[in-house]
Amino acid sequence: MVVFQRAAARFCLVTLSLVMVGLLGIWAMARPATAADISAPDECTIRISGVLETGDAEAFVKLAREQGCSYSTLELNSSGGSVTEALEIALSLYRTTTVVAAGDRCLSACSLIFMAGRTCAGAPYFCKPTREMHPDAELGFHAPFLSQDAGERLVPADVSFSFAIQVFAEIQNAFSQISSEVRSTGYTKSMIPVDLFAKMSSTPPDQFYTVHRNDQFHSFDIRIEEDIPENSFPALTQAHMAWMCYNFLYEKFRGWGHSKYGFADYLQQHANPAAYIDEFVQQPSRYSPDLMTSFLKLRDVNYGPAFNGWCLVTPNKGSGYFYLRVYPQEALPDREEDRVEYSASMHYSMGFPLQTSVRAMDWRALSDPQIAAVIGPYFSLLARPEYNRTAGDLWLPDLKAEVDAAAEIVCYAALQDILKVVEGPDSAKVTASALLQACDSDAEVSYLLEIDLTRLEGQWRIAATRSVDQGPDPR
Repeated sequence: MVVFQRAAARFCLVTLSLVMVGLLGIWAMARPATAADISAPDECTIRISGVLETGDAEAFVKLAREQGCSYSTLELNSSGGSVTEALEIALSLYRTTTVVAAGDRCLSACSLIFMAGRTCAGAPYFCKPTREMHPDAELGFHAPFLSQDAGERLVPADVSFSFAIQVFAEIQNAFSQISSEVRSTGYTKSMIPVDLFAKMSSTPPDQFYTVHRNDQFHSFDIRIEEDIPENSFPALTQAHMAWMCYNFLYEKFRGWGHSKYGFADYLQQHANPAAYIDEFVQQPSRYSPDLMTSFLKLRDVNYGPAFNGWCLVTPNKGSGYFYLRVYPQEALPDREEDRVEYSASMHYSMGFPLQTSVRAMDWRALSDPQIAAVIGPYFSLLARPEYNRTAGDLWLPDLKAEVDAAAEIVCYAALQDILKVVEGPDSAKVTASALLQACDSDAEVSYLLEIDLTRLEGQWRIAATRSVDQGPDPR
């Protein structure tokens, strides 16, 4: 009897009819009265809404076959339901991106389907998780429990406990199979990471372990998707970029876990990452010249071993993600791909301390709103002869001959600082300092520039750039 009480306290076991043994249980607060709504709102898109019940997996597979798509999207909005049906759907996925949209929720058994989202493609062939969630969506995990219908016969304690364990075993077996398929192509993690599975298993059925912090999204490989215009991106400040580089390197050198004490060392040891910035340089991206990349030179960052080197942060248009490269070397890398030690894609939310909730973040509020959406200035492009200069947009017109003569050897001309911004409804004037350097020389020349901007389709674009005066060398 004591054994039964302990088992019931841990797994919230109620009674289970012997007739229902094969169903393994329900992840819901009560038995569902109707099956989930499984529909196809768009081409190659299936949406599951409501509580999962017997027969839903068969209906899903049938609809997916009818669509016949090589790649598909599965939208989820469910409070849970049958573990058996959820696992059958999870195992049937192949080239499917699972999505929990803004305002939707994916709880309990639904979370298993979400975590099974994966896509295999390419040459060489490679599989990876493809699961997306909006910051305003809800994703929750908890331990499974077994429910009872009215009039069901009581089941002996030892039998009920064994079937509760069998539920966990079925989940582990299904995701071991999914993970082995993905890892066989080079992906190194489990589709449900060990930390997450431990949290799920230890959360009582009447509670949820929810995903809403920056460290959870990053380490569980859940992509954050929100409404960012195609030609826009978050404009991180130096402080945000320093946090992003710091968090990335801390993960590489020290790691973090999601146990009760997993962040204790991080929370006690970390300092203000901006204090480690020894130098800051911006250049147009080698691969996308219309994007400015940022090099942060970090010195004496103590992760156990001290790190000294450069961290490159590159934004992606229409996305909240940045690409990071780390160069453990003293000199500024000649090219972005030179001597890369580590690289990763990180969401802008990782530009904050770990354990920060993503729900309250706004990508538009990360920098001065007056200049956050400026496309450019791309000074290296303006210095190149292929840039179509006209009388109205000559760069440094008072030094046109010198610029034209030096255009082929300009290494970079970087924006140093924004000194003044005068903004109107559809136009703005920015006074800035910039630095020009030739690739074959260490000599640098600084200029004060006036940049005229116009607003086009909600974005600031450069209309004209001119020299105001030659200022002092900022160094």
